[in-house]
This record gives sequence, structure tokens and C-alpha cells, in this order.
Amino acid sequence: MNKLAIILASILGFLNVNPGLSLISGFIFGKFFKPDSYNLGKLLLAISITGLGFSVNIGMISEMTVDYLLATIIGVLASLLIAWFLGRALGLDKHMCALLGSGTAICGASAIASVGTTIKASPQVMGFSFGVILVFNTIALFLFPLLGKFLEMPPETFAAWAGLAIHDTSSVIGAAMIYDPEFVNTATTVKLARAIWIAPITIFFSYMLGDRSLKFELPWFIWGYFLAATISPYISISPEISAVAKQIFIAGIFCVGASIRGIKECGIKPFIVGFVAWITCAGLSLALI
Repeated sequence: MNKLAIILASILGFLNVNPGLSLISGFIFGKFFKPDSYNLGKLLLAISITGLGFSVNIGMISEMTVDYLLATIIGVLASLLIAWFLGRALGLDKHMCALLGSGTAICGASAIASVGTTIKASPQVMGFSFGVILVFNTIALFLFPLLGKFLEMPPETFAAWAGLAIHDTSSVIGAAMIYDPEFVNTATTVKLARAIWIAPITIFFSYMLGDRSLKFELPWFIWGYFLAATISPYISISPEISAVAKQIFIAGIFCVGASIRGIKECGIKPFIVGFVAWITCAGLSLALI
């Protein structure tokens, strides 16, 4: 069924459908056919994020990083602290507290993979953490554009808020595309500036819960995005590359949606911790922009 998933994902990408519709379509498809499409989806999303770098320049990235630095720091620290102390109060494993906090604070699945590998978290703990973050990440794709409209937020403000408060880069881009496609670049740039925190946070937890090594995994698409932004002014077809990247993104999010399952086994406590940490991060971010 992976071939059928690829065909459907390609069609939706070519048609430039709404990212939310692509995700729902993938979820429904996955319920019936259960394809093994998660890794393919991750790869397509990573490629699309790199491609979107051709629509910005390195100067824009530097400026936005500075503009939203305080909001980023406060959101990251608040998410980590709440996940840790609330999780421990509810009796959750230290590793799960660290992974839920990292996934909420930085960049979802990528942060969980990096921190989890470093502290040698069990497959079950990493799987449950992935599940919790995936649920809230999916909700954010639909909820944030609705909240933005309700609050009558200017598109640029909404894009910055999405970049500061939504877990995975995929849902940040999707929410921005739904709200106003013209400001996808803003949302992506703010988000990836936040994702760089994966390095110090992974090292911190390595010293706190792991073997005190300096190993960490910075997702390759972050480097790709910055490289693309650096060379984009010198490439005449940069707009075309960016347009294709958006189509690849829609295909990728279909594949991720088709892989969503097995969430019930997590239990309620990790969801409580993930929810409180996320709402706090979102609220503080909104107040600071």
C-alpha cells in the first residue's frame, strides 16, 4: 500500500490542496490501509523545508532571530520547566518528562529523537512521547489558524506566533499556509531559529540524565534551509524551487497523516503534561510578540 500512498500524496501535492485536508486525507487512508509511510513523510517534509529556504535570504533570518530571541528563550525554558516539574509530580519517568519538555519547547519529533538517543530513553518512552507530541502537533495545524482569525491577528504576527508555539516545523508551515501563504517564510524562519536550541538542550540533558557526552543530532534540514537562504539571491529559479517545495510539503504531510495510530496506549498523564506545557508556551509567546 506504500505505492498507493505515494500516488495519492503526489496528486494532492500537485493540486496544492490545503495542508489540513492533506493530513486528514492521509489519516483516513491510514486507518484503512495502514501503510508504512512515516519515514517517507519525514523525508519529504525535510526536503520541502530545505526548498523553502530559497524564498528567503540569510539577512532576513538573522534579523528575525534577533527580533524573537527573548520570546524564544522564555518559551523554551517555560516548556522544559513545566514538563519536568508537573511530570514528576504526576509520577512520570524522568526520561519522559525530558522528552515531552524538549518536544514541546524546541522542534517536536526531532528534539525527542536527539534527546532520547543521548539519554538512552527506552523505545516505549520515546514512542509515547512521539505520540503525545504528534497529537498536539496535529491539533495545532487546525486550531492555530482558527485562533488567529478569531483574534484578528495580522498575518506576520500570526506567522511568528506559529513559529514560536507549534511543535514540529511541518505544522508550523501548514498553519501558516492555511492562514496566509505569503508569510510561510516568516513562520519557517522563526521556527528554525527556535529549533537550533536542540543543541544546548540535548547537551544539558546529556549531563543531567545521560553519559555527559557532547553528542547531539541537529536535523539536516536546518542546515539545508540556511544554505538555501544563503545562495538564494544568486539563483534565478529560486521562486520556482520554493513553489515545488510547497507541493512536496503537502505530499509529505499526507504520508505523516497516514502513519498516525497507536495513540491510546500512552495513558492520560503524558497528555496532561504535554498540554499544559504547550498552552503555557503558546500563551507566553503570544504575550511577547
